[in-house]
Amino acid sequence: WVAGVTNAINLIDGIDGLAGSVVLTSFIAIGILAAIAGQFGIVILCVINIALLLGFLLHNMSPARIFLGDTGSLFFGIILGVLTVHIVTIPTVTYSILAAPLLVGFPMLDVITAMIRRFSRSFLNGIPWYKCFGRMFIPDSEHIHHRLLYKGLDHFKICFTLTFYSIIICACAIIIS
Repeated sequence: WVAGVTNAINLIDGIDGLAGSVVLTSFIAIGILAAIAGQFGIVILCVINIALLLGFLLHNMSPARIFLGDTGSLFFGIILGVLTVHIVTIPTVTYSILAAPLLVGFPMLDVITAMIRRFSRSFLNGIPWYKCFGRMFIPDSEHIHHRLLYKGLDHFKICFTLTFYSIIICACAIIIS
């Protein structure tokens, strides 16, 4: 789970502001759930990461002057992966196990659709099914944010749209919890 979330955050870091904004919404939601559960150490960790991301996003919105890169996206991804596991395993509160995937809903959706797309495209091109699994890990430029770029949206509109979608999914995680 932690490795999957970490890589999912890395994969959505394709346009200015997107990964930072989506991760910001996840930290806010985790902070809310941690506050409800009385886990104030986790709340402080979330507040620190929110402050880091807000400072970063001031310089990462299009046209960006700084970037997360692999180091930044993997850093925030591993923290998110660990915190989502922690939040659903708090012994004093019984949060739904569905909260964890919802807290990182957009990045996980993007990774799952990319892997299904790559596998099915390889399979439909006549590649044996056992070799299609290896094709799932070959990078492409067809992630959700790339497709929106091809439709003519600019970085700000894409970032706003996908962050809004992420806010809705995180709100669902809070509601079901």
